[in-house]
Parts: sequence; structure tokens; C-alpha cells
Amino acid sequence: MVIRPYERIVFPLDNMSFTEAMSWAKRLRGRVGVLKVGLELFTRSGPEAVRMVRDFGFECFLDLKIHDIPRTAALAVEAAVRMGAGFVDIHASSGVAAMQAASLACLSDGDLKTSLLAVTLLTSLGTGAVDRIWPGSRPEQIVLGLAEMANDAGCHGLICSPQEVARLRARFGYALIIMTPGLRLPDSPQDDQKRIGFVSDAFASGANYGVIGTPIREASSPDAVLDQIAEDIAFALDEPGSVLCGGVARA
Repeated sequence: MVIRPYERIVFPLDNMSFTEAMSWAKRLRGRVGVLKVGLELFTRSGPEAVRMVRDFGFECFLDLKIHDIPRTAALAVEAAVRMGAGFVDIHASSGVAAMQAASLACLSDGDLKTSLLAVTLLTSLGTGAVDRIWPGSRPEQIVLGLAEMANDAGCHGLICSPQEVARLRARFGYALIIMTPGLRLPDSPQDDQKRIGFVSDAFASGANYGVIGTPIREASSPDAVLDQIAEDIAFALDEPGSVLCGGVARA
């Protein structure tokens, strides 16, 4: 399935009220393909936030970063499927059993309704933080090891920083979705994310989707920034392998 460049943009409805989220959803119709409902908005507004996103015609990425025992993880994913989330994520560090249970929970009447993405390593964790958690290890080593577990467990995709996209695409081919946060334009601030990269580089390396919030939200002309991002993605994907697959028929 081929999707247009703008449909690969994931806009996070973070740091905003439900009313503000709805306003952005109205504004972004026809400009992005996926809206992300994260922990903050979901805690505040619950399933209504997912329904709102779907009512406006977007795919919903329910970004709860599940990290729990297998049964609880599976029940949470079942609830996400019933809500109509197109994507839901789980920490790969929750283990193979939890990811396997969550993957099976994505099925509804035998059909795959929701793509399960495994979070490898938060982009806020740099080399120093990783060394404190896993002494002697580097981010790329941890990401690859967790990605191997996620693939073995049957996850449909991975979430990683732009810095690991090429390595994971080379390892797993085009069987898995790769979604990457931490994407910036050349003049964008870094914020609290450590492992970041440019939009064009991430998609040229094999990303399917990019989570891009700050450069759009803080722009004096969000439409102009969205045009630039879509152009960057289109340029990057003008290569063999630009039609990617995985999960629920999402290129």
C-alpha cells in the first residue's frame, strides 16, 4: 500500500487540553496522516480523545508505552483495539512474553486491526544515561537487542530515534514499520530529546513514519512548515524501497 508523504507525518497532541487538541485536529485535516494521543491527553480525556481523532478522519496512534505483565499488557491492547487505535505501543523492555501477548491482542475476529509498535529506547536517553542503566553499553547496542526481542515476539513495528533507523532497516528489511520521534528541521530546538535527527535523513534511512510536533506547533506559519516537511519526505523517498510495508497494510 502506497501512502502520500504527508500521511507519514505523526503530529503529537501533547501539552494541550482536549479543546486545543480538537482545534489542531481541525487545522491538520488533509495535512498529516496520524495524530498521536499520548499519556497526558489520554489521562485527561480518556477514550474520547481517540474517538475525536478518528472522527476527524485521522489514524490514531495511542502512545501509552505499555510496560506491564503479559495479561495486563494484552488487556490494555484489547481496549485500544476496541477504541479503534491504528497504532499502540509497548516498551520492548517489558519482555518477550508481554509483547507476544500484546501482539495477539491486536487481532479482532482473526484480522489485524491495530499495529503494535515496540519502543526500543526513549529519545531522551543519551549515552550517559544509557551507561548508568546498562553499564558499558551504548544506545545503539541496547536498541538493536530490544528490537530483536520485539521482532521475535511478533510486534509489527519499532519506535527508535533517527540515529538507529538505518541500522534497524538493514537488520530487519522492510517487514517492520519504523516510526521515529525526535525529528527536527535544521532550525528547530532540541528540547529534552537527546538522540534526534533531520526529517529527510530519517526517511532516507528507511523510516515509515515520523513524529513531528515542536517544529509545527511553534512555527509562525505551520502550513508552510508542513509543506516543507512533506517535501522533505517526498524527496527522501524518491528511492528504491520507498514503498514500505508492515502491520495493518500501512506502507
